[in-house]
Amino acid sequence: MIRTRAILFLPILMSLGLVWLAAAVERAPAETPASQPAETQSPAKPTLTELVAQLRAPQFEVRDHAQEALLRLPAEKLSEIEGALAKESDAEAEARLTRVAVHLFLKARTPFVGQGSMLGIALNIEAYRTQHRDEAPRAAIAVTQTQPGFPAAEQLRPGDRILAIDHHTFPLETTIDDFRNRITANSPGTILHFTVLRNGREMQMDIMLAGLPDAGAAGIAKFISERETALREYMAKLHPTDTSKESLTIKDDSPVPGPDEGIPGDQ
Repeated sequence: MIRTRAILFLPILMSLGLVWLAAAVERAPAETPASQPAETQSPAKPTLTELVAQLRAPQFEVRDHAQEALLRLPAEKLSEIEGALAKESDAEAEARLTRVAVHLFLKARTPFVGQGSMLGIALNIEAYRTQHRDEAPRAAIAVTQTQPGFPAAEQLRPGDRILAIDHHTFPLETTIDDFRNRITANSPGTILHFTVLRNGREMQMDIMLAGLPDAGAAGIAKFISERETALREYMAKLHPTDTSKESLTIKDDSPVPGPDEGIPGDQ
């Protein structure tokens, strides 16, 4: 399973001009102007070519961060990813580029309007206890899979535990239906704030919900079935002579324990 990791926001710098007004009978001695702090230059974003090269880096974190950045590319970049994939000879980089290509292909087919909303993950329900012993245990949503093409796939990864949505935690008796209702109570295109536990560290992330043409279990099943059909056709085009590309594994020198056994579901 390929993992993904979170989004960088660049600050907008503004410079203000100051106008000094003075009135005096005699000219005052000129003062040495105060030194102005140098503007901080934001680091340049790596190019697509540089990100592809980082997929072959010896460090797992570098490879993973590069894939994460590639997943956030707009769907219009798919042809460039396909071009890089056609020239790639490194097995793991090829697997990661295939994952990115699939994500961008389905991203173009992910609606943000409709009769229902969907996060795009498979999950288990687990009991979770904080480090404060006096706090009662509560439920955590263990992510077991992310669906390509959804915004959630660009930030969440298998092994993550969702601890809260919009700062509201989950009571211990939370069920799959309870979590699904928490999601579907929001309109497609809504951005929810997630508190996520990853490798023992809490992270904050904002994720937009996708839309479903038809609400309810039947609507979800039809939506997923249509995406799977489109994906099979795309994979046959992407790797016409080698169907094994879809199942290539990723070398992880920083393993993350998988979620504990729980109640499986999807949303």
